[in-house]
Amino acid sequence: LIDVYSIPGGSRDQNIRDVTEEDIGGWVQLDFSGDLGSVGVRGNVGVRYVETTTTSTGLVDGTPVTVERSYDDTLPSMNLVFEFTDSFLVRLGYADVMARPSLGNLTPGGSLDSFNGPPFEYDRGNPGLDPYRATNLDLSFEWYFKNDALISLAYFEKDVDSFFITGDSIIVPYSQSGLPPDLPPASSPLRVALDAGGDPDVEISQDQNGGNAKVDGYEIIYQQPFGEFFGFTGNFTHVNSDEIIGFSEDAWNATFYYESDKFSARVSGAYRDAYLTTSPNGAGRNERGYDATTNIDLAMAYNINDDMALTLEVLNLTDEFEDQLFDSGDLVYVHHHTGTEYILGFRWSPQ
Repeated sequence: LIDVYSIPGGSRDQNIRDVTEEDIGGWVQLDFSGDLGSVGVRGNVGVRYVETTTTSTGLVDGTPVTVERSYDDTLPSMNLVFEFTDSFLVRLGYADVMARPSLGNLTPGGSLDSFNGPPFEYDRGNPGLDPYRATNLDLSFEWYFKNDALISLAYFEKDVDSFFITGDSIIVPYSQSGLPPDLPPASSPLRVALDAGGDPDVEISQDQNGGNAKVDGYEIIYQQPFGEFFGFTGNFTHVNSDEIIGFSEDAWNATFYYESDKFSARVSGAYRDAYLTTSPNGAGRNERGYDATTNIDLAMAYNINDDMALTLEVLNLTDEFEDQLFDSGDLVYVHHHTGTEYILGFRWSPQ
């Protein structure tokens, strides 16, 4: 009706980008086992070497900009298992680790929100991001007190040398952002304001290299069958993090199960505390995160014979919802209500 195919195509500079990553690595590992007095000892030691080269291209003020960089990492590791008895083990692990930033964070270009503001958010990439680097230490005590039963206490610590953070954003008039005035879509509020002679504020933010940080915590695991058919397995985790976001302070998982040759059923629960996904900026704004959630799931299976089985899964049995929050007042800006999902299945595996 409007002859849409005759409208000439356009380009959005913030979405024109290209990032190439080349990785080269190698590793050696030595496995060993023996005795230390009356204690059995086994494990491995090794080292990994990796080289990373990235080439990132994006448009800045309509001009292609390319940034190349390379870095390398030498990553030693060690794992030890001390077998004090057949049922009591102590595990010790040490490792230097690294995780590269996502390719989408490395483009020199950016993404402009032209519809929500002012201030209108302009997020741009940073081709100078370093990888996440950390030294990990893990220590666990495991007691297998009967068949298929376990009580375990584990301590973990991560000393982080570098990580990614969203630094303090800056708010400037659009005319000082370096973006062309014809960049926003014609129908967007930002474009309408610019065409009317206005100069709305733009909030500019980008990921930056962080400093040192530490993550530590502990995990408790308990698993035990009760009689021939029933059993329980569960864990609780507590995490402390002074700088790095995305962690819930407390989380647990628990499963009660029934298992027989003919019928099986499991009820599982999972809980995690509220957690941040975006730290507040210098003005105390832009804090983002998720509220605490508790999810209950059910799974059952009935074996008709050796070849056929009926299955039923019920996801989110209690109709739990999930809220995304912003600001220190925990204001809801996205409410996820997915409902309860029922999945009935038939499995046939002919011998």
